Amino acid sequence: MSSSFKDAMDGTAWENYCEKILRIHYGVRSFTSVPHADRGDHGLEFFTDDGTLFQCYFPDPSCSMEDHKLRVKKKINDDLNKLIKNERGINSLLDGLIITQWFLLIPNVRSKDLISYCNTKTKSFLKKAPSFINKDNFKVRIESDDAYPLEKHKARMLIESAIDFPVREITQEEKDQWKSINTNFHNNLIRKCRKIAPSPSAMVDSLIGDYLVLEDLIVAYREEFPELHKEISEMVAANLNILKTNVLFSKENPADLVMDLLRKNRANVSNLRQKISMQNSERFSIGFVSKWIAECKMDFILS
Repeated sequence: MSSSFKDAMDGTAWENYCEKILRIHYGVRSFTSVPHADRGDHGLEFFTDDGTLFQCYFPDPSCSMEDHKLRVKKKINDDLNKLIKNERGINSLLDGLIITQWFLLIPNVRSKDLISYCNTKTKSFLKKAPSFINKDNFKVRIESDDAYPLEKHKARMLIESAIDFPVREITQEEKDQWKSINTNFHNNLIRKCRKIAPSPSAMVDSLIGDYLVLEDLIVAYREEFPELHKEISEMVAANLNILKTNVLFSKENPADLVMDLLRKNRANVSNLRQKISMQNSERFSIGFVSKWIAECKMDFILS
């Protein structure tokens, strides 16, 4: 694994990468990911049916060796204490599973002192260990992705490869059906496109197709990649809010404003943590613009 791949990460990216590695290694039947909203409360990110708890940590790669060791030791100590503090909640999650290992996954194990610290910490932790810990067979361990040589390469391929859902061709019949069902939205498109484009009827027809493709993509991404779907939705919604604020101070013609919104969507969607195909990226970018023109007032730029 080249250092540059991990150097470009932050804590969230490292955690997502580790999750992919562990899902590949253990499989869906044996691996559980604790929802993000609860991880900070319990000090627990993943667990497996073989009795292993996992935490991920991405220390600053530029820090000195001494600082690195201090930060990692503090992380180990703090998270083990969380297991004790949150015993009841963790017991509910584990549902009778007995734990024999606690892993901290970091990008690089830079010092043998950290291995020794884990051994020391195992002994002190067992003196006050919660009920879900196997007190006769338990180990605190620290590892990097090198512990999973095959899985880390597969996980990297998943991260670096682009997601691409096939985009179907929208028929004229589907567009006409949409017009008859969504008369208010259709009227919005007609009214607004007259102010945006020199050929409004052609633009209306094109935007309806973009709208319907977006609906397909939203369903596909929401089901298969819910966190990515959320990230895209939040990004483009932020772009719309930024534009609303900007027009308070500077008035441009409607076509330029809509084009600016499309450019912002393209820039953000093309820089997601998980790459998506150029085709999907473009369809999301223009699709959300068509959705806003159809569904939102947008009188702030079209008046």
